[in-house]
Amino acid sequence: MNDVLKSKLEILSGDELTLFAIQTVINERLEKESPKVNEQDTDELLGQKTRAYEVSKMILNDVIEDIKNYKKEQSNPKTFKKER
Repeated sequence: MNDVLKSKLEILSGDELTLFAIQTVINERLEKESPKVNEQDTDELLGQKTRAYEVSKMILNDVIEDIKNYKKEQSNPKTFKKER
C-alpha cells in the first residue's frame, strides 16, 4: 500500500462519524442484497445464497473494523523479536 493510502486510512481511522456513515451505507446495501427466496430454489441453492450473503457481511464488517484499528496497529507494529 502506498503512503497516500496509508495517510488517508490513518485520517479515516480517527473519524468515527465518517466510519459510521460508511458502515451504515454498507449495511443498507447488504440488506438490499439479502437472499430472496424463489419458488424454484432448492434447499441447497438457498443455503449457498445464505452462506454467500453471510460471508459478504462478515468481510465488509471486518474491513470496517480493520480501518477503525488501522492507526492502533501502525503505532504498535507486530514483531517477531522475543521479549526478555
